[in-house]
Amino acid sequence: MQQPSSSRLSGLTQSGVEQSRRLHAANILTPCKRDPWWKLYFEKFDDPVIRIL
Repeated sequence: MQQPSSSRLSGLTQSGVEQSRRLHAANILTPCKRDPWWKLYFEKFDDPVIRIL
């Protein structure tokens, strides 16, 4: 098995990073929209067991 060359282990240069971002955009994950805590709280009261209690 061949050892990879050291240039492959060093990653992209700063100019390579900037070029990649221009071509493919930044790698940013956006969080999913979540319901507000008060809506989740009041939804619990729709449970039939809670209504009986």
